[in-house]
Amino acid sequence: MSKGGRHRIFTEEQRKDRNRLAQAAFRARRSEYTNTLENTIVGLESIVKELQDSNRQTSTRADRAEAKCQILQQQLQYLHQQLHSALLENRRLLSALDTSSTTSSSSSSSSSASMSSPSIASSCSSLIDPAEIILT
Repeated sequence: MSKGGRHRIFTEEQRKDRNRLAQAAFRARRSEYTNTLENTIVGLESIVKELQDSNRQTSTRADRAEAKCQILQQQLQYLHQQLHSALLENRRLLSALDTSSTTSSSSSSSSSASMSSPSIASSCSSLIDPAEIILT
C-alpha cells in the first residue's frame, strides 16, 4: 500500500521543463519584490527629504519667534521702566499739588487762586493712584 496515493512518474524532459518554469516564476516574483522594495525606498527618501525641509522651516520659524520674544521682552521691560518713572513723577506732582494747596489755603482765603486750589486738591485727592491699580 502506498501512503499518499498514486505518484506520477515524469520523464527527465518533463522534470526539466517544470523546473525551468518554476525558476522563471521565482525570478519574476523576486524581480517584482525587488521593484516593490526599490519603489518603497524612493518613496521613503522623498518623505525624508520633505520632513527635513519641514524641519528646517520649523527651526527657522522657531528662531524668528525666539528673537521676536526677546525683542518683546525688552520692550516690555522698557515700558515697565517708563511706567515706573511716570508713576513716581505722578506721585511727586500729586505731593507737590497737595503741598501747594495747603500752603495757599492757609495764606489767603480771599484771593481767587486760593479758592481754585482747594477744589483742585480735593478733586486730585479723590483720584485713584495708577500704581495701586497696576500693582494689584
